[in-house]
Amino acid sequence: MGFNNAAKGMSYLILVDLDTEYECPPSLLSDWFVHNKHPNLHFRIAVREVESWLLASRGAFSNYLGISKSEIPEISDHIQSPKELLLEIVSKSGKKSIREDIVPHIRTTAKVGPNYNHRLIEFVNQRWDYHEAIMCSESLGRTVDYLGKI
Repeated sequence: MGFNNAAKGMSYLILVDLDTEYECPPSLLSDWFVHNKHPNLHFRIAVREVESWLLASRGAFSNYLGISKSEIPEISDHIQSPKELLLEIVSKSGKKSIREDIVPHIRTTAKVGPNYNHRLIEFVNQRWDYHEAIMCSESLGRTVDYLGKI
């Protein structure tokens, strides 16, 4: 992995999704890092997808979308397809502009809406409550703990 070599000169933080290819984070790590990982390479894994960390801020996300908090599972790490669930939840939002930006249009092959990343970045920057999120996502909690130690 190129980042492992690059980490010899400076620190890197890499965040990846566990997705469904791997059963657990250690199996992904052993597959990606056959050789030793450089100490300057900080590697974190969102279980299953980083969208689960956004959904873990249940109150903030439900307020952002104008939906009931009960629409969002209490333990986000248990969601098998966080991106799919996020899209399903957003499709129920009464906020048309958010819905049109995040959910893919009906007559397209796109998997997400045209402003998916922009809207989620906006949510993180303005509304996401990571204190609430770490209570609902063990993988996010481990990442926050890890980052506090480096």
